[in-house]
Amino acid sequence: MKDFFLRLAFLIVMLVVVPCVINLFFNESYSDNIYQLKIYESKTGKIIKLDIEDYISGVVAAEMPATFGEEALKSQAVAARTYALRKINKDAPEHKGADLCTDFAHCQAYYDEKQMREKWGSKSDFYINKINDSVLSTKGEYLSYNNEIASTVFHACSNGITENSQDVWGGSFPYLICVDSPGDMQNPNYITHLSVPKADFVNKLNEFIGEQKIESETLIINEPKLTEGGNVKSINVSGIEFEGTQLRKVFGLKSSAFTLKYDDETLIFDVYGSGHGVGMSQYGAQAMAIDGADYKTILSHYYPGTNLKKMYK
Repeated sequence: MKDFFLRLAFLIVMLVVVPCVINLFFNESYSDNIYQLKIYESKTGKIIKLDIEDYISGVVAAEMPATFGEEALKSQAVAARTYALRKINKDAPEHKGADLCTDFAHCQAYYDEKQMREKWGSKSDFYINKINDSVLSTKGEYLSYNNEIASTVFHACSNGITENSQDVWGGSFPYLICVDSPGDMQNPNYITHLSVPKADFVNKLNEFIGEQKIESETLIINEPKLTEGGNVKSINVSGIEFEGTQLRKVFGLKSSAFTLKYDDETLIFDVYGSGHGVGMSQYGAQAMAIDGADYKTILSHYYPGTNLKKMYK
């Protein structure tokens, strides 16, 4: 009987305890190797090491207003995590040997705790906890399409309809297509205006094309061609075709969804929304959250056809 219990104890150790130890060891190693990120801080020139979830908290803090609802923040966390996973590349010149960088024009904006506290002051603890909760409640979740990590680009606010990716950058993605985003119109800064003296308008365009082809005295602006999402695809100015994105860049417009009026002295841009207009609208996500949508519904609306998956086993 004693031998039986000894053999039983040995069997339990081999079948239960040892596998648990091995599993723990390899899971920790796997996590350390894969989910620890090296981030190049573009402003300081330093490379820091962060757990991916801590990095995503810093991205959400920098990219979306902390006053937004929890479901909107969760949708931002998943979009940011997915975008980060897709952008990881130690060979990218902007990354300086790291996985990602903090240049928002190349990767995503990022705040460390010091920056968060400088931004939020006395409300720092509340907002930091709120963002951390949103990130941890979606821990490891990302979006995929056809078993590939999705390109989850996002922007502040569309003109009420998001853009097809090919109308902005030329690349076509089945899940980066026009979808309604009526909540964007609730953004208090939905419409912005810019007045430009005619002489400045002409000078800036001539400087952009590198030739003195446009004259103030004979300025003619034709009706623009629009994208499916209602942004300016192109507009002809005195016989020269400009893309809407080019005019946005030249004049520092918040988006390429604009109308243009002019008289003898001044040109006036009325601009709708903010950002490139592709993928998730942050103000649209907030409006959906206020209306009761959860983050999964928000993500499936702005990235139709994608699937929510988990990094961790």
